[in-house]
Amino acid sequence: EVLEQRSSKIISTVERLNGDLGMFKDLIICFLGDSIDSYNNQTSRGGHHLPSNMTNKEMFDCFIQSHSKFLLALVESQVAANITVYATANSNHPGDIEYMAMQALKYFCNAHNMPITFHVIENFLDHFIIDDDAFIISHGKDKQYRKSGLPKNMNPATELYIEQYIKHHKLGNYKCHFIKGDLHIQNSEEGKFFRYRNVGSIFGASDWIMHNFGKTSPGADYDLCIPDIGILEGKIKL
Repeated sequence: EVLEQRSSKIISTVERLNGDLGMFKDLIICFLGDSIDSYNNQTSRGGHHLPSNMTNKEMFDCFIQSHSKFLLALVESQVAANITVYATANSNHPGDIEYMAMQALKYFCNAHNMPITFHVIENFLDHFIIDDDAFIISHGKDKQYRKSGLPKNMNPATELYIEQYIKHHKLGNYKCHFIKGDLHIQNSEEGKFFRYRNVGSIFGASDWIMHNFGKTSPGADYDLCIPDIGILEGKIKL
């Protein structure tokens, strides 16, 4: 019930922005990982217990029911000419069950002929391009290889890592933005080659987040890409 209330607030905010700015050419939704908390009350690698008030089945059902309602309401609101979803399916808490849940959500959208282009992302890093801007997205910590997640604030090693991705994918002619979601906090900084942004979580913060970074409120962060102006960052407090 709480999740659906928060989803409704996101939709009403998008509708208000639509009323102020007109219909969006593109509405791009990024699910940046940990949409399901755990599997058997552990992270995907095992050995790290996570308290939960739901079973595996209940988490899956909650995810599908709430997210399908959310996407259907966005389609019915007619706020954008095109809707695209990029769904991260390589994050440290749920592992492969997140892939299954995202694929099930994609199948739901297709079965109901919803006009949504849906991408399930299995890579740790991936990207999409809007005009002159390249958005590189990630959960921030993967299900298998990374011992530690990417940090809250950019450091030389992180900057080099993302710069290598930019060079490998020939994104140097774009204005690049790196966006991740694992820390459930909002902050943004400019590096030499790209903007580095953490975004909040509609699910709120865990005990681990609050012990390491302080109390963090649930929220949904967004970028408005406005021609001839640039990108305006925004936050929906939930």
